[in-house]
Amino acid sequence: MKINPKNVTIVGAGVWGSALANLVTRNHHLVRIWSRHSSENFDSVIADVDLILSAVSIPGVRPTIDKLQALNLPQKTILVTATKGLDSLTRRTPSQLWQEAFPNHAIVVLSGPN
Repeated sequence: MKINPKNVTIVGAGVWGSALANLVTRNHHLVRIWSRHSSENFDSVIADVDLILSAVSIPGVRPTIDKLQALNLPQKTILVTATKGLDSLTRRTPSQLWQEAFPNHAIVVLSGPN
């Protein structure tokens, strides 16, 4: 099977984000990973990506959304959320927050047991 490698950025370099980065890499995609402690510029890891996978904790979802909204992402960019929980302010799920912020983007939810 011929693989068409995608440019993927994973936001969140904790255990979950790192495990997902490893999985995406093993499937022959190009991966960049960013965390709030990264020395790399956020804008540079987001430039020209096909897919952004957010693996931040629920308190980090809104700040991540804010950063991405400021970048005017192309509509073709796929957004994946791998965050569990409910937003403490609105009681919305992470996917609802993403859908509200990016109504013209494909939003994908990755979930499962701990």
